[in-house]
Amino acid sequence: MRTLFSAIGSVFRGLWRCIDWFRRSLANILFLIFLIVVLFAIFGGKHEDAAISGALVVEPVGSLTEQLAGDPRQLALERLQGIPPSETLVQDLTAVINRAASDTNVKMLVLKPGGMTGASIIHLQQLAESVQRFRASGKLVLAYGDVLTQAQYFVAAQADEIVLDPMGLVLIRGFGAFPRYYKAALDKYGITMNVFRVGEHKSAVEPFLRNDMSAEAKQSNKVWLDQLWDGFLTDVAERRGTTAAALQSTIDQFPQLLEQYKGDGAKLALEQGWVTSLETPSQFQARVAESVGKGEDDEGFKRVAYGSYLGASRRTSPLAGGSGPTLGAEVGLIYAVGNIVDGYQPPGTAGGESIAELLEIARTDDNIAAVVLRVDSPGGSVTASERIRREVVRLQASGKPVIASMGSYAASGGYWISMNADRIIASPATLTGSIGIFGLLPNLSPALNERGINVDGVGTTPWASGLRFDDPLSTGMKQGMQSLIENGYDDFISKVAEARELPLQRVDELARGRVWTGADAVKFGLVDEEGDIQSAIVAARQLAKLPENAGIQLIESAESQMLRVLQRFGAKLPKSMAQPMGRTLAVPLAKIYGLPQTPLGWLKGQLPLWVGGDPRGVYAHCFCSID
Repeated sequence: MRTLFSAIGSVFRGLWRCIDWFRRSLANILFLIFLIVVLFAIFGGKHEDAAISGALVVEPVGSLTEQLAGDPRQLALERLQGIPPSETLVQDLTAVINRAASDTNVKMLVLKPGGMTGASIIHLQQLAESVQRFRASGKLVLAYGDVLTQAQYFVAAQADEIVLDPMGLVLIRGFGAFPRYYKAALDKYGITMNVFRVGEHKSAVEPFLRNDMSAEAKQSNKVWLDQLWDGFLTDVAERRGTTAAALQSTIDQFPQLLEQYKGDGAKLALEQGWVTSLETPSQFQARVAESVGKGEDDEGFKRVAYGSYLGASRRTSPLAGGSGPTLGAEVGLIYAVGNIVDGYQPPGTAGGESIAELLEIARTDDNIAAVVLRVDSPGGSVTASERIRREVVRLQASGKPVIASMGSYAASGGYWISMNADRIIASPATLTGSIGIFGLLPNLSPALNERGINVDGVGTTPWASGLRFDDPLSTGMKQGMQSLIENGYDDFISKVAEARELPLQRVDELARGRVWTGADAVKFGLVDEEGDIQSAIVAARQLAKLPENAGIQLIESAESQMLRVLQRFGAKLPKSMAQPMGRTLAVPLAKIYGLPQTPLGWLKGQLPLWVGGDPRGVYAHCFCSID
């Protein structure tokens, strides 16, 4: 009988393997068909270079980033269904504007930042510099919007003229750091948090311990917030022909002024000099058409969209205006973007193994003479950070210099992976430092006990119960964990002292979890010099004794490459083709691959990636985001 059941089981297992093979094959065939269409739309057929004329219209959509995040299959389905992207690569924007500055077919730049949902001050400044280079070519820049939020207005402020809808509004509210605090909620549900940390300014764990921000955190946060805000005001005031003090005064009185203007935000913006004129979309289009010619569609003037121009510009390097020849020694460019988490991670998250593997590729590639590690991360897992740092050291030991280029954030773990670089370059507004670590372990036993669930047992040692969520930590275990954190902190500052050639005591004074701007970090010796990613590339060429036009090779995962290709898909594929394809392929592909059919569905129920992302439960993470 047992033999009979075993035989039947074998038959069903074989049948299931056949069904599963067929399912996977069908999914791959459908996806292959889709990719062929995508690649043909982007690379095949007649290019639009000859048809480009008139105004270049740049409409950033979603958040500005340096590396697209997510699953390429999910992004492909969104493109098929006509869903706008949630992110835009800032280097693509700058590349397009830089190329257009010298393109005689492009007569004008029109900025429409209304679809931009978020951007760091660093990315805004990168975009602003490109717009200023375009203006320096002698061409006009116009910006148009209805409701311009703070970041959107910063982009618009770079234009020669800012045109606002008569029913519009400019809303500048200042910078702030307002994290949520969970202590009262945790108490309500009978949950306590075991927290271990070093540094009075290491405030990443405060939301689990308090219901408000500590005095130390307020003091520390106020310093870097004021520095960034002063930079914002100065940049905008300089472009709009006013002073930072006058701009600050208007912002402070904005509610009263809005009441004075009877709620007419557009008139307030006009009379305060924040915008140049008020025009409806049709009026604005007609005025642009007078300069560049009338268009044949509902846009009203001859134009080329940013996405189409990007596709036509794909052979131009997004960095340094062109990367030069691709043969011979080159500078490798590696992005470490997002939370640092152990193991292999998708694009948009800096996986310890993922980044280490890219550094290993650079080390073993004879064509790579130097590496720029572009860091845009608030940190995360100590184990993953150390894995990346060690690979940086191995790369240097092979004779290849490494330049750390800090983006919006390079704090905590982000600084950890940068500190051994031959040279560290940061923008003045970069948030870095936050040298400190912490451990976090929830205790659910009060909540479980209240519901009649108890834990008891015996073990061979006093520590057999380990680090459990359902049992309180013993005094000895707490002491042991704190010792582990203190040892990790000592290890962190010792490595910084050695790498930066600073006295250990001085590093400890600069550490303690304190966040610094790039400008301050240069003064204190934590960073070598101020500069952007271009400065880092120049430094890499110099240290490797490469010619000024030495090429730049982007070293990235296959997933990142596919995301960049798919980003261009929406602009290159006609809508008349995308909609039928979306109906035909998107739904079956989503079902076969188990992907959600809504753009943000995969986010539901997700916790921050750094939670549980370190095998020892030890983190170097900075909660230094700006609201």
